[in-house]
Amino acid sequence: MNFQDEMKKVFLQVAAGVIEPAEWEQWWNRNKDKLEAVLTRGDQMRIMPAMWSTGYYWMKKTQSGVAYYFHTQGRPVKVSDYYEKKVQEEEIRNRRRALEDFDRSTASVRQRWEQYLAGHPLETVDFDWKRLLGTPPAQKPPQTFPYKHTRDSEQVKEALGELKLRLKENMQAKIGPLAKAYGMKKAGPQTFVRERNGLAACIKFIGYFRGGGFSSHYITRAEMPATMIRLNLVKGLGPVLQIAEGWTVNLPDEVSDVLWKRTDYTWPCTWFAPRLTGEGAFKSAYDVMNNWGANHGAISYGHIGADLITLCSILRIPVCMHNVPEDKIFRPASWNAFGMDKEGQDFRACTAYGPMYKNIR
Repeated sequence: MNFQDEMKKVFLQVAAGVIEPAEWEQWWNRNKDKLEAVLTRGDQMRIMPAMWSTGYYWMKKTQSGVAYYFHTQGRPVKVSDYYEKKVQEEEIRNRRRALEDFDRSTASVRQRWEQYLAGHPLETVDFDWKRLLGTPPAQKPPQTFPYKHTRDSEQVKEALGELKLRLKENMQAKIGPLAKAYGMKKAGPQTFVRERNGLAACIKFIGYFRGGGFSSHYITRAEMPATMIRLNLVKGLGPVLQIAEGWTVNLPDEVSDVLWKRTDYTWPCTWFAPRLTGEGAFKSAYDVMNNWGANHGAISYGHIGADLITLCSILRIPVCMHNVPEDKIFRPASWNAFGMDKEGQDFRACTAYGPMYKNIR
């Protein structure tokens, strides 16, 4: 039997799903020189991609390449679903393993949180829905109009005024008792608040967010390490990331109230203090905001700035501002060829290598 006959026999076994990945890899490496002489470069890359590693995922890729090889030879073959099923089994095992690893890594934090909740139990609430959510007894009867359909602007204005009044009266009559039933105390003519487990919830009638004139807000009471980030899209440059590690702060209510009124109570509120370095963008809290892309950011628990910097180097996203200690930062060694200033070399390296995915510059 010459080598081509042996090769086709092995290829047919791959199509039938009877060769295991390790066995296939050994056969390929043993006959690599002969295969390069017989197969085209395209067939080699389809059957044995450069990133191939022992596993059913890549074995399925090999099977697809083998099927394409026989198709180009005018001899289509039927492929087995053995590798596909094995890939699905591997995915299930990997997901289960990842969940188990996450469960182990978060066990201590989760236990503390469960102990805290056990010491602050939530009270059950009995709420008479039918009685409290019915039509308010003191509500005025609806206004009747001599027309069935509005014909002019005056009739439209008159009908809308009645509609808004009815909506407001119903909401005040229904939402108020509902808020009280869930342990919320009245803090104003149109405001109810409750604080449980470090989170303060507020519900009030407002006009800031359109949607019936009713909304809610939250404030973080717990003090914990946190990381605030913002991804800015700069025209001609693309995405750049800003990172600020720090801590959440529980300000006195009277201080929070003054600051909160600068916008509106319906915004969720977490007071955040960045870790200052005494220089550059982190010389003071004011300098941090002065260098921040806008008055918005995403806050995550823990100090994860070093991980984000490494991830950005993989994705070729430069980091234009951060307060992560230098001894915790890891970027590829090739970044050192782009200068001695760390942030400058990050920009130059990301430009030279190009974005990992779609170019949005």
